[in-house]
Amino acid sequence: NHTGPQISALVTKHEAELHMFQLYKGWEAALKCILISAVEEVYIETLADPTTGYATVSTRQILEHLYQTYTNYVLLITHLYHHL
Repeated sequence: NHTGPQISALVTKHEAELHMFQLYKGWEAALKCILISAVEEVYIETLADPTTGYATVSTRQILEHLYQTYTNYVLLITHLYHHL
């Protein structure tokens, strides 16, 4: 059996963790919006769902897609630019 102070401590801990989770979700959504608006659609359109758009795509997935798909291309262009 939990006592009143133990229950109170658990509630306080839960509220703090819930607050942190809500902050995380808010920052994740804001960062995703900034990233989507900063990148031309052509570079990320393969991630979009025809119905939900980018709603089910995380910021991490977008960044990983950009890195995996375009890193070598960017490195090649940078190399060529510096050697022209």
